[in-house]
Amino acid sequence: MKRRLLKILSAWVLSAVLTVSGVYAAPSIGAGVTVVESQITEASGVTDAQGNPVSEGWIEVFPVEDEERKVIEITTKVTEEVRTQIEKVNEAIDKAAETGNMNVFKEEIKKMIKEEQIEYADPEDTFDVEACLPLTKIHDVVVKDAAGNIIEGAKNVDVKVEVQNLTEEMRDIRVLHHNIHKEKRWTVIKPEVDYKEKTLFFHLEEVGPLMIVYNPKTGE
Repeated sequence: MKRRLLKILSAWVLSAVLTVSGVYAAPSIGAGVTVVESQITEASGVTDAQGNPVSEGWIEVFPVEDEERKVIEITTKVTEEVRTQIEKVNEAIDKAAETGNMNVFKEEIKKMIKEEQIEYADPEDTFDVEACLPLTKIHDVVVKDAAGNIIEGAKNVDVKVEVQNLTEEMRDIRVLHHNIHKEKRWTVIKPEVDYKEKTLFFHLEEVGPLMIVYNPKTGE
């Protein structure tokens, strides 16, 4: 009887640790990130890199990993250094999901997003990037025209996504967005969150890789 009780308690403690650590059940962290409102019209205000309006098209958000070929595919032109960092962060998230230990992820996120390379969309935002946990793996955002061609460097893009892993316990959500043409490589964006619909809404000055994170130690 005592042995059986110990097993039950051990299982409960392990479950609690995994939950606090931000590790989710199958299939994986970041599964099911989809664009809710993808259509672009002239009224959307989206432009190409030269500032010309995009009158028709759509937005796509997709994982940067090709699961079959095991390679990183990023449509946005990033440096080789950033590409390597993104690959290491995603690998760390996979390892954390397997082991329940987020330390590897936290080390890699520190290397990828150094303090001197961060800017906040809201200057008064005090979100602690080093304490964050992943809600998704790193994804890429692209804009395509009516013919399905990628518009490189698309700007002024409003994005609304559904995230299956989102729960009401996650009260401090941020989008970490990679800036291609800025001295500060990463922008911390506070999205509008609808917990009932499991959606996030946020604005990007320019398309590029991003990930969604939260801080379990703070809340609103």
